Amino acid sequence: MIKQMIKQDSRAILNRRIILALVPLFLLTGWAQVHAEDSLPPLNGRPAPTNLAEMWQGFDPLRDPLDTEIVREWKEGDATYRYVVFTVGIFKGQKSRVAAFYGFPKSDHQLPGLMHLHGGGQRAMIKTVRDAVKYGYACLSVNWGGREMEDAKPGDKNTDYNAINLGFTSFEYDKNKTLDPVGSPRNNGWFMATLVARRGLTFLQQQPEVDPTRIGVYGHSMGGKITVDLAGIDRRVTAAVPSCGSSISITMGGKIWNIPNSFWKHKNPGNIEAKTIDTQAYLPTLTCPIMDLTPSNDHHGPMDLVTEDWEKIGSKVVYHSTAPHMGHAHLPENLVCQWLWFEQWLKHDFTMPKNPEISLDFLPGDGIPRVTVKPDATRKIKAVDIYYSTETHCITRFWRDGMAKANGDTYQANCPILTVTNPFYAFANVTYELEEPFKTKYGIDRYIITSKELIILPDELAKSGAKATDQPSKVVDDFSRGWHDWWGRLDSTGGHAETYKIKDPKWKGSDGESLCLDVKTAKDAKLELYFSYNKWSCFDGNAKPGKYQVTKELKGSPDWQTITVSINDLQPQSQDVPARLTNNWQMISDVGLTGKLDGIRKIYWAKTTVKTSSPNPPAKASEPTATTTKDKKDDLPELSGQSEEFKEAVRQSLEDEKNQK
Repeated sequence: MIKQMIKQDSRAILNRRIILALVPLFLLTGWAQVHAEDSLPPLNGRPAPTNLAEMWQGFDPLRDPLDTEIVREWKEGDATYRYVVFTVGIFKGQKSRVAAFYGFPKSDHQLPGLMHLHGGGQRAMIKTVRDAVKYGYACLSVNWGGREMEDAKPGDKNTDYNAINLGFTSFEYDKNKTLDPVGSPRNNGWFMATLVARRGLTFLQQQPEVDPTRIGVYGHSMGGKITVDLAGIDRRVTAAVPSCGSSISITMGGKIWNIPNSFWKHKNPGNIEAKTIDTQAYLPTLTCPIMDLTPSNDHHGPMDLVTEDWEKIGSKVVYHSTAPHMGHAHLPENLVCQWLWFEQWLKHDFTMPKNPEISLDFLPGDGIPRVTVKPDATRKIKAVDIYYSTETHCITRFWRDGMAKANGDTYQANCPILTVTNPFYAFANVTYELEEPFKTKYGIDRYIITSKELIILPDELAKSGAKATDQPSKVVDDFSRGWHDWWGRLDSTGGHAETYKIKDPKWKGSDGESLCLDVKTAKDAKLELYFSYNKWSCFDGNAKPGKYQVTKELKGSPDWQTITVSINDLQPQSQDVPARLTNNWQMISDVGLTGKLDGIRKIYWAKTTVKTSSPNPPAKASEPTATTTKDKKDDLPELSGQSEEFKEAVRQSLEDEKNQK
C-alpha cells in the first residue's frame, strides 16, 4: 500500500482569496470566532440555528489542513488515479475523514475540475472518474456515505466520521453522536454531507493540475440534492448538474400545496428544516449556471416540486432536460446534457441553444387547450414533443403526447381533456442534433432541452374558457409509434416495458373488463405481466402499495394471438394488499411486461366472460421488499458507526435502484 502525506502549497493562499471574494458575505459573519479546535463553533448554550446563515456561520472550508493520504495510486495509459483520504474537519475534538477516488489526464495546462457526489446507498465510483478523465477533466468522487470503497483491500482506510454519525432528521437519533447536544439542523445528515462536499471543493482547488476557478459539480439522487445545496452555499462552484434530487419538499401554501393528492406532505411543513435543510432554503443564493436532470416521473425530485421551488432560484442561467415516462433514470439524450453543460461553462467549447418558450391558449369556441412552443432554431432540430396531463399525482402521472405540429417558427399541440376540475400540466422536449466533434466524443447524435413546466390551476382554466371535450378510449395502445408511451421495450430478444397509461382516466379499465393484448411469437414463450397497486399511494393514502403478477404461457405460432387478463388473474406479490380485487381495476396504477415477443400490435379493454366458480387460492405473497432495521442490523457492516435511520435510508435507496433497473 502506498501511503504519502500531501503538503498544501502556496496555492492554498490563492484559493483562500478566491473564497473570500466569492462566498456570500452573510456566510462569513462570525467565522473568526470558530472554536480553536472544532471546525464549527459549538453552541455553548446558544439556541440552535434557525436559518441558513446561522447554520453555516463560523465555517471556513479552507481553515483545516486536508492532511491528504494516498492509499493507492496507479496509472491507466497517460491518466493518473488515486484512492485518497482527507480531513473533513474536527468535530467534538475528533477528526472526521472521508475517502474518495481522484483522477486526472496528462496535460500541459491546468484542467477544469469536477466533483461527483454519489446517491444514497451508492459509493464513490471509479468508473465515473474514468469517464470524466476521458473527457478531459480532473475528477473527484467523494465517498460521503461511507460504504466500502470499490476494490478495497483489507486495512484500506475509508470514510470515518468518528464523533458524529449521519441521520436525515435533526432530532430523532443518538444524541451522543450528534454535533449539537440539542435538536439542531447541524445534526442533520444533509448538512454534514454538504459540508463534506465543500471540503471536496477545497481538495480540488489545491491540486496543482486543477484550475481553481473552473470547478463543476454533479450528482444523482441524494447526490443530486447535495449538488444543489452545495451550489447554493459555495460560490466556488462554476456550474452544476443535479440529477433526480433537485427538490424533495416544497413551501407550505405554495401554488401546488392544496392540489389534492399531488404529492406526499412532509411532516411539519414550514418548520425549521424548511429554512435550513430543505433544498428550497439554498435556491435563492444559488447563482451559478445549472442544468437540471429530472425525469417526468421521478420520486426523489418530483417534477412539480422542482417547478414550484425553482421559481426562487437566484441563477439567471437555468436549464432542464427531462426523460418522459421515466422515474429516477434518464435517456442517453438527457444524460449527455451533463457533459455538454460542462463543455460550455468549464471549457467554453459549446453553447446550448436558448431555452424553448412555452405558452397556453384555448381554441376559440370549443375551449380545447392549445400548447405553443417556440424553440431556438439556430441549431438543427430533430423533433419537438409536447406532453400534457390533468392527473394530479406527479409521480404516477401519465404524460400524453400532444402530437405537436410545426406552425411557422413555433410548434403547436391541441390537448383535449376529460375534466376542467383538475390542473393542466404541460412541458415540451426539443431534440437537437448533436454535431461533431461532440457526436463522436460522446457517442450520441442528439440531446434534449426541456421547456419550463406549465401548471395551470382549475380556477385559471375556468377563467380562460377551457372545456372538457375529450372522450375515453378502450384502445390503450395500437403501437403505431412503437413504445413511445412506455418506459423500456421488449422484442424477440427479451426486455421489459412499463406504462402508467392505464391509470389515465382516458384509458382506465371499467369494472368487469379484461386487459387484452394482441401478440405474436413464433416460439413457445412466457410473458410476465406486473401490476402496481396504489403505487406511491397515488389513489389512497391509507391503502398500502404493493405488486401483483400474472404469468401467461404462449404457444409458438405464425398467427397473432390474444392474451386476456382479468382482474381475478392477478396474484399478489406483496404483503398487506388484497388477495383478490374482484372485477375492479380502480386501484391499479400501471402495467409492466417482461418476456420475448416477435410483435405486439394492440392493447385494449374488452368485456370477457369471467368464471364465477371458486378461484384457485392466491399465490403466497412474497416477503416485503422494503427492509426494516429490526431484521437488517448487520447487512451494512461498513456503516457500523452510523445511525440506524441513515442505514435504513441506504437500504431503501438500494431497493429503489434495484426496482428501477
